[in-house]
Amino acid sequence: MTLPPLFAPFKDEKKGWTKSNVAEQVTLYINLLGYGVGGDETFVASTKHEDSSKPEWFPDSISYESYTHPSKAKITENEDVIESIFKHHGLDIKTHVVEAGIETKKRKSLANSSILEDR
Repeated sequence: MTLPPLFAPFKDEKKGWTKSNVAEQVTLYINLLGYGVGGDETFVASTKHEDSSKPEWFPDSISYESYTHPSKAKITENEDVIESIFKHHGLDIKTHVVEAGIETKKRKSLANSSILEDR
């Protein structure tokens, strides 16, 4: 299976590399790899009906037992997960990316604008 490319160059904040966007990317990857809703595996500790086992691609730098979902993880933890998934699957993190990215726009602050400029 080939995973979809990253939405932006790795750790490029100008292209939209934010905590929430990275969490969404990791969620997509782990779902495609069979974890999460509808998957055969889960990150949640073992329950009556499901067992949780650490995947081969999960990084050693993060406690598997405390990693419950990408949306609850730190951005650095999710970056480690992405790097580990890419390494495990033989993907180049620098080239397996959609070059367009999500451009971030800086809004003009009302505190820095003048009422006369708006007329």
